[in-house]
Amino acid sequence: MPVSKVTSLTAILLNTEPDTIRSPCIVDQSMMSLRELVQKKSIPYQCIQNPRDLLLVFCNDDPSSKVCDHYSDSASSIKSCHSLLFMLLLVVLFYLLENK
Repeated sequence: MPVSKVTSLTAILLNTEPDTIRSPCIVDQSMMSLRELVQKKSIPYQCIQNPRDLLLVFCNDDPSSKVCDHYSDSASSIKSCHSLLFMLLLVVLFYLLENK
């Protein structure tokens, strides 16, 4: 049975309180412990806080969160895109049903 090897580790954090000054990637004790453990094993490590794509998904589910105030335009664009895709799907389904 082949042994799997971890080649890198990326921690992705979502901070839903944008007013806080602290950066969990840097000051959170558990994240510091994780970084030390991974680096002792010579595994490349990075910590990413509030990546845009993850925030857009989060804000689509919970638009009332404070962090979503910064992304309201993008979230609106996503909702518009979903509506457009849904309409396109309906048109395709209607076409397929009519041409049986």
